[in-house]
Amino acid sequence: NIVDQRLRNSDQISGMQKEGNDFYIRSIFLQGYLLKGVSKLPQKVIDLRPSIESINAKAGDLELSNLEYCLAYAKSIKWAKGVIVGVESETQVELIINAFLKTYDIHDFDAHIADRQLVDPRNWQK
Repeated sequence: NIVDQRLRNSDQISGMQKEGNDFYIRSIFLQGYLLKGVSKLPQKVIDLRPSIESINAKAGDLELSNLEYCLAYAKSIKWAKGVIVGVESETQVELIINAFLKTYDIHDFDAHIADRQLVDPRNWQK
């Protein structure tokens, strides 16, 4: 996802993709937290607030929703064959499909990277 870009430019994954392996990106919305307003963040992920505020601001500057901006990031990963997302409703499916079908010309996503410990749900307090 946009706050955890460790594998974005992975030569190893790119090489395996060129050998015919397929890779799909998952958790592009970080369990939905990247789509929520910062006032709705639970305490367990409150340290992600600066990254989410940064995403909100950049998406707003580009006149995109956070959903569109996060999908634009996922689509920018050259070795990815596609994305896997979780949804809670038919409306969410429609929103995601419509956003995915758009073309985005965005290349700089680095400003949103969060500390590695913050983006791992195993580190979130229950």
